[in-house]
Amino acid sequence: MLTGYSETDKPHLTVLTALLLALFAVVGFIRFIHRTATDLQADEIVERIGQRLQVSLVELTSESTQHGRSCDIAAWRRAARGQRPQLIATDKQGYVQAIDYRGLVRWCTEHDCRMQVRARAGDFLVKRLCIFKVYGCPANVIEAVFDLLNSHVITGPVRTPVQDTEYPITQLNQLAARALSPGINDPGTAISCVDSFSLALAYIIDRDLPGSVFMDNKKQPRLLLRFTSFDGIMKAVFAQLRQLAKPEVSVIVSLLDSLCRLAQLTTRRDRLQLLGLHGDLIWEDIDDLALAAYDLRDIRQRHKRLQRLLNRSECCGGA
Repeated sequence: MLTGYSETDKPHLTVLTALLLALFAVVGFIRFIHRTATDLQADEIVERIGQRLQVSLVELTSESTQHGRSCDIAAWRRAARGQRPQLIATDKQGYVQAIDYRGLVRWCTEHDCRMQVRARAGDFLVKRLCIFKVYGCPANVIEAVFDLLNSHVITGPVRTPVQDTEYPITQLNQLAARALSPGINDPGTAISCVDSFSLALAYIIDRDLPGSVFMDNKKQPRLLLRFTSFDGIMKAVFAQLRQLAKPEVSVIVSLLDSLCRLAQLTTRRDRLQLLGLHGDLIWEDIDDLALAAYDLRDIRQRHKRLQRLLNRSECCGGA
């Protein structure tokens, strides 16, 4: 006969705890399935990438990013004139994820030289590709610091939005391209991409972008970069979308509406000219399409509205 056991003993607490844990596991599993299904929706993906693009553009035009930068490329060229450049190849491969520009400025200041950085975040590198041209520095010094200079460039197997502003733009364009493919035919997702672009560009449409020349503490030009301009951002956004949207009237109308919204947010002539250029390119592409008069009227109305907004803003005396 077993001792220490009573027929009245029942494991209530153990069973209750096991049931509660099982219930929590089921609730957690259902929540995980729901969140996964929600995160994979096209609109959610577009929103996440759009927010990433907004953060990237806001950081690009922040005061901290523009500190120590200049647009005076001529000053850098004058400082480097008459000096034989030393070419520095890379020992890395993959996508450029980040470049330590401040570290390169300090190195140039210590050796009293100028440098042209021929790669930027988002570029794909292969070994032995020239990424630096150094002016005013002896060859023996370059050989001694080859590894040091290459250490200022971080590469990886994928692109990142850390310094690569055009990467989220490329992601949104890829989503729009898939949405407008014949196999999917989802213009609504493409329009969501256009709206995300509008929201992101609205942050910088009236703001200056950092210059392509890095200065040292004595205001001497040291680095010349390949850097993203507003023209380049506009081209990356609207050129591919314009080509993809040709068969879809609703997406074409959305693109023109986006340009109209942006035209209302600035009076700067250079920005207005770019908006007008992309609007005219969209209108020119319409000639290649056999559209019904009803659809063509909607596009014409948007294009004329854009022209009126541009003319009105120019009359206000934008800089």
